[in-house]
Amino acid sequence: MQTIHRRGELSNLKKAIQSGSVNLGFAGGSITTATTVNNWPTYLRGWFLNAYNGVRLNTFNAAIGATGSLCGLLLAEQELIRTECDLVLVEYAVNDNDVDADRRMRTREGLIRKLLRANIDVVLVYTFYQNMYDEMKDGGVPQSIQDLEQLAEHYNLSSVFMAQEAYEQVQRGIIPWNAWLPDGTHPHHIGSYFYANAVIAFLQEELSTPNPCTACKGDALPAPVNQKHWENTADIAFDTVTTHGAWSVAREVHIPWFDRRLMTYGLGDWLEFTFEGRGLAIVFSYGKSSGLIEYQLDGGDWQPYVCQRYWWMPEENFVNAVRMFDDLPDGKHHVKLRVSHANTDGCNSSNCNILKLCAVK
Repeated sequence: MQTIHRRGELSNLKKAIQSGSVNLGFAGGSITTATTVNNWPTYLRGWFLNAYNGVRLNTFNAAIGATGSLCGLLLAEQELIRTECDLVLVEYAVNDNDVDADRRMRTREGLIRKLLRANIDVVLVYTFYQNMYDEMKDGGVPQSIQDLEQLAEHYNLSSVFMAQEAYEQVQRGIIPWNAWLPDGTHPHHIGSYFYANAVIAFLQEELSTPNPCTACKGDALPAPVNQKHWENTADIAFDTVTTHGAWSVAREVHIPWFDRRLMTYGLGDWLEFTFEGRGLAIVFSYGKSSGLIEYQLDGGDWQPYVCQRYWWMPEENFVNAVRMFDDLPDGKHHVKLRVSHANTDGCNSSNCNILKLCAVK
């Protein structure tokens, strides 16, 4: 696969540069998050400030470690649309890799359509991790990237395979694998530099030579690839939730993308709310102190929600975006959630911290 696929023109970015102020957004996982200073957005920022001296650059990084396109979708309105981003670079090839192909296409396409509907320029950027090696070693393209390329072609979006040059450098023996990906996933300084250089090469070409192709934006979006995409979402306010037990709403100071959390420590505490739509997503602040979550939908039986507890998880403040329901009959639904001690290895408490509730229509 070639590194750069140039498609629809970045008309908003070009106008923003001419105006003297650019709003640049990022969506992705730990490879892109701003919480790691040596990630590729740092090098991209430096290049832009030097190439366009005098243009004010404002960055809005909604990338969160260990999250996929579902989390990016749930944050898009708040972090990327209301902030009036001119261009958003979307990176989810790695973090969506192990998600069912149909489910990840629903959230990926929903995110892309949401951004394009707001007239934002979108570029898809692809990274790499070791589990993709077998798909790459004989000249193939990882399926996760193929799926994103399908969306890029459908919506006429440019794409950049950021990891391609680093991979080729390793193939030729110029750098060792562990200088690029010491843990198999997260690039070291040189890897991030290669990633940024690929995006920079694309932007240099796009911003210096005419592009007659038009990206699909606003009301001109084509019919979706996946009819069950998650473009239409609506937040459920905490003050519409009925609580039973020691619940409170606290200002969130640990995770910058969220301002409040609905929380309890009480064994058996529960809550209930009604939403309208066909699906429901919940973002938890999760970790070893999180209890067992059980749910009841429309008066049915109580069911446990099973979430993996990895050895590396912190006590809490791990952002865990959960797709609770999908493909429900469109309409009103009533949900109850309750919490108890999981009583398993890796769980040391019964805490519940909810960061966001979101209905899908």
